[in-house]
Amino acid sequence: MWVVYWVLDLARGRRSTGWLVLVLLVGVGGGLLAAIVALSVLAYDVLVWLVGDPTATTAAEHFAGAPDLAGAVVVGLLVWWYHQEVLGTGRAAARTEVRRVYEYVMAAVGLLAASAGLVMVIVTLVEAIAAGRDLVVGGSALNALLAALVLLAVGLPVWWWHWRLAQRARGSGPAAELASPTRRTYLLVLFGVSGVAAVIALITLVYLLLEDALAGGIDTETMRSIRFPLGILATTSLLSAYHWTVFRADRAELDRRAPARAPHTPATPGHGPRTVLLVGTLSPAEHADLATRTGADVQLWRPRAAAPARPSVEELAEAVGAVPEGDVLLLVDATGLRAVPVDHYTSS
Repeated sequence: MWVVYWVLDLARGRRSTGWLVLVLLVGVGGGLLAAIVALSVLAYDVLVWLVGDPTATTAAEHFAGAPDLAGAVVVGLLVWWYHQEVLGTGRAAARTEVRRVYEYVMAAVGLLAASAGLVMVIVTLVEAIAAGRDLVVGGSALNALLAALVLLAVGLPVWWWHWRLAQRARGSGPAAELASPTRRTYLLVLFGVSGVAAVIALITLVYLLLEDALAGGIDTETMRSIRFPLGILATTSLLSAYHWTVFRADRAELDRRAPARAPHTPATPGHGPRTVLLVGTLSPAEHADLATRTGADVQLWRPRAAAPARPSVEELAEAVGAVPEGDVLLLVDATGLRAVPVDHYTSS
């Protein structure tokens, strides 16, 4: 079924929104998430057997599920690798919006695993403070700590690597990166989801504290009951604050850079081009730069045959500025660059 519908048909088809959702969310994100979950469980089983408190008495019994987990790791990584190759999101590829979505999806998957690990660390610490000894909650406190360390060890590198790529792109090409809707959506969604989770955890924590306080007093059992809400509250509050700080820094950078770009705007409101239709090729950063320089809505149409010479953004902006007002059609062909004043056609 997959060969018939994907290999022979969809893999060669147009990269529509549905196509990208399938490849990015199901193939790339789902494959990596499956591999991370299976690898975490497998590493946890190994650590529990070596230094933890296993419930099984023999290695064969303890590692009975290891072949299934190893298979899930291999298949998940294979699915992830294949779909990211289909996308063409290697480091040498142009920084398109698809590549940004890929990097931010990978960062989100890694951050999810690392956040679960941080929650478990806080849960284990609260449990140890409340009892001063191992407590059994699906395993000993040592086992819970091992699970947390595994999640952190697996999730943090995945998040750090892809988030570093995104931040490096922000530093080298801030105009295009800061204007990217993918980056803004990533930051706002993580801020919003983390904030909502923090509020829910806070309500739960306060409810449990009031319940025990009214029932007779707060003791070590109260600490045990609030360990998960407390861990979720601390983790989500940290994530929400961090991503809101990054978002605010991005907005401040955009505001700071705006005055420096203002002299490039050719005319006051009501004059100059409202729409620039360019028949040529531009990178996303050049596209954003041309829109900033001209103060116009720049629409890009790519020709079927490449032009022998590719003008710079400065030359394109000068050609647009030479047109006193109205919409402009920019043609880049064998004869060079031409700026043609045009009007939108509207039927009465």
